[in-house]
Amino acid sequence: MYPGNMNDAKRFSEVIESLKARYNKIHKGDRAITLVFDKGNNNESNIETLLSKEPCAFHFVGGLRLSQCPELLDIPMEKFVPLKGECFKGTTAYRTVKCLYNQEATTVVLTFNPKLFDAQLTGVCSNICKCTAKMYELQASLNARVNGTVTKGRKPTVNSVTGKISDILSAQHMKELFDYHVSQSEHGVPTVSFSMNEQKLEILKEKILGKSLLFTDHADWANEKIVSTYRSQYHIEDCFKQMKDIEHLGFRPVRHWTDQMIRVHAFYCVLALTLCSVLNRELEDMGYKMSINSMLDSLMEVQQVITVFAQSGKNQVSKSSLSRLDGMAKTIIENLGLLKYLVS
Repeated sequence: MYPGNMNDAKRFSEVIESLKARYNKIHKGDRAITLVFDKGNNNESNIETLLSKEPCAFHFVGGLRLSQCPELLDIPMEKFVPLKGECFKGTTAYRTVKCLYNQEATTVVLTFNPKLFDAQLTGVCSNICKCTAKMYELQASLNARVNGTVTKGRKPTVNSVTGKISDILSAQHMKELFDYHVSQSEHGVPTVSFSMNEQKLEILKEKILGKSLLFTDHADWANEKIVSTYRSQYHIEDCFKQMKDIEHLGFRPVRHWTDQMIRVHAFYCVLALTLCSVLNRELEDMGYKMSINSMLDSLMEVQQVITVFAQSGKNQVSKSSLSRLDGMAKTIIENLGLLKYLVS
C-alpha cells in the first residue's frame, strides 16, 4: 500500500530494491529474473538499479513512449518482418539498437499490430465525432451571445473560450487533429472557427496507430519472445480487474479508516486472490480452464446440508450431505480430498 499521489516511477524504484533483496535471500542470485513493466515506470535511476549486480542483477522488458524514438516512426512498413506464431497473426516488427537511459546497445523493437490499429482508429474516430459535436455546441452558444438570444451569465472572453476548447480537445490526438481559431468579434464576443485536419489524420494512421515500442537488455532473445514477454502483463491487469469485481474477491468497500487497518484489509484481499489463483491453477492442471469468477460461481453451488432427526428419549441423530456433487465441483472435492472436512 502506498499514497495514491506518489509518482509511479518513484514508487517503482522502491519496489525494485525490495524485490531484488527478497529474491537474493531466497535464490542467492543463481537464477535469471526478467522484470516486465510499462512505460510509466521508466527513468535512468530505475534502469540502473535493475541492472546493478548489488545484490543481484535483473533483466528487463519494458515499454517506451513512441515520442522517445520519433525517428523510428518514419521506418517504412516494408522493413518490418512478420512475427511467427498464431498468437502474433498479422503483427510485424522492426528491430534496432539504441542508447537509452544511459545504457548503450539497448535492444529496441517497434511492433505494428493490425488489431491494435483497428481498435485505436475506432477510438480516434469516436473522439473526433464527440469533439466535433462539442465544438458546434460552443459555436452555437457564442452565436447566441452575438444574436442577443443569451444575455445572462458571465460574458465569455478569448481566454475562457480557448480554455474550453482545450478541455474539449483533451482526448489523445485531438489537439493535433483539429485546427481552430478564436477571435474577437465586433460585438465583443469571441468567435470560433474550426476544422478537422484530414492530412494530419492520415499521418497519424501511417506513423502512430497500431504501433508499440519495447526495449530490453535481452539482446539474445528473438522478437517473438520479447513481444510475448511484454504482453504477459495481462496477468497482472487481470488481477486488478478481479479485485474491482463486485461479487468475488472485491477490494471495495474497504470500511476501514486508519493506515494500519487498510494495510491489513489489503493483505487479506491479496491473500484471498493468491489462494484462489493457486486453486484455479490446480483446476487447469485437472483439465478445467476457466476464470476465477466462473470457478467460484461453480463452487458456491455446493452447500453442505445437515439433517437432524429428533428421537424421543434418545440423543439426536444428524446426517451430513452435500446439496450438489457433480461435474467440476465433484472433481475438485474428490481430487483435493475435501470430503474429510465435512461436519458429521
